Amino acid sequence: MDALGGVSHYLGVRRRLLLVLVGIVSPVYLAVFVSELSAEQVEVAELTYALVTPSLVIGGVVLLLRRPGNPIGELLVATGMAALVLPAIIEALTVWASERSGAEAWMWAAVWSSQTVGNAGIVLATTLVVLLPDGRFRYLRERRYIAGVSIVIAIPTLLALSNEFVVTSQFSFEALSGIRNPLFIRALEPYGPIMVTLYALASLVFLGAIALLFARYRAASAREQKQIRWVLLAGSVAGLLGLAPLILGELGLIPRPGPSETALTVLSTVPIVLLPASIVVAVMEPPWIDVDIVIRRSVVYGALSLVILLVYIAVAASVGMAAGAQLGLSIELAVVLSVVTALPARPTSSPGRRGPLGVRCAAHQVRSGDRLRGDDRAGHRTRRASPTTRRNDQESPSAHVGDGLARRRLAGHRRIRQSGARPAPAPRSRG
Repeated sequence: MDALGGVSHYLGVRRRLLLVLVGIVSPVYLAVFVSELSAEQVEVAELTYALVTPSLVIGGVVLLLRRPGNPIGELLVATGMAALVLPAIIEALTVWASERSGAEAWMWAAVWSSQTVGNAGIVLATTLVVLLPDGRFRYLRERRYIAGVSIVIAIPTLLALSNEFVVTSQFSFEALSGIRNPLFIRALEPYGPIMVTLYALASLVFLGAIALLFARYRAASAREQKQIRWVLLAGSVAGLLGLAPLILGELGLIPRPGPSETALTVLSTVPIVLLPASIVVAVMEPPWIDVDIVIRRSVVYGALSLVILLVYIAVAASVGMAAGAQLGLSIELAVVLSVVTALPARPTSSPGRRGPLGVRCAAHQVRSGDRLRGDDRAGHRTRRASPTTRRNDQESPSAHVGDGLARRRLAGHRRIRQSGARPAPAPRSRG
């Protein structure tokens, strides 16, 4: 008992420390973000990414408060802080200092710390995916994989040891260049390009995590499979939308750079919210929505929407080219006119219909289940009813179940009477 009490006390302290860290870092992140907005013109894509980034931390805090016994909440908070929030703060402060006084010698430490914390976030995210939905190891292969993936944290240190100058990427610290690395060892210089390649490919460890998640899905119970399906659905949608700008740009369907590419980049960044939201829904298991109905409706409506979108783009482009040839109008104006024309013809949904994701259906099943449990506690009392009431009751699913129970109870009494045995007396109430 003392050991269990010590473990629970340690877990409680760890959760409180995470919440305190979130409370300290979140105002700093907000202040840095506001200062960047006031200092310079921020692109729309960067603004959307900065607003979407804290969703991981918010989802983790929700799970920490609502499901404190599940380690997934702690992993989600730690992943958001290490992979996104802390590196963004370090980079913003370092770039701000370099713009004021130029590149200085101490900035190599900022770059190294940001890269190390970011890679630690990659390891935490991999662990989060592998341990869904209960946050606990079940197989030896999972422990071995996470132990092997942990070497990713050491890659920035090896990168600093094998390169004379600080190595940055086009996504972070792009303004810093020419800073000497005091950790550089001349004997390790031949391995510098290899370390740069490994650092760029560190995110590929997610592929192994997804494979282990599928293996856990196959061996899991029906309830856990439903939980994992939420995450798989959100990951598929986010991945497809994230690759949309790249694929359309390579095919030449959108100009680079241009407003179309910016809009698609924003649309591909917003689905990042789906990942923490799906994890929260998978762990919380709300009874008012069913993942199977969501998946079926998402596939059907997604395919139809894709076909309609492709046809719409083709028609709008042809109209725009024709209008440009005849009237000198641009294709953007033709698209706007076609959208305005199509808005009045948009179909409206009646309030009595069920939603496309089956939310009302799942809620109706929960209410029916509550009525059945209430009837069971009351002893399935039967009553005489008028023909109208009896007809209305037969139309509801719970009435059919209740009639079946009553018929089985009546058949049991008949068998008791035929066998000659006396039924057991009903218990008397003490009141």
